[in-house]
Amino acid sequence: MSDRADTAQTPSAAEAEVADLCRDLLRIDTSNYGDGSGPGSAPRPSTSWGC
Repeated sequence: MSDRADTAQTPSAAEAEVADLCRDLLRIDTSNYGDGSGPGSAPRPSTSWGC
C-alpha cells in the first residue's frame, strides 16, 4: 500500500498561483493600534446611519 506522503506531486500552475495569492494576502499589514494610526485603521465615516 502506498502512503500519500511518499508520492510528492508538483503543484499545477493554478495551484501555485493560488498559493502565491494567499501568501501575499497574509503579508498585508492590517495592524490596528486603536488610535487610528495603523495601516488597518479606516477613518470613521462622517455620516450617521441612525444606529
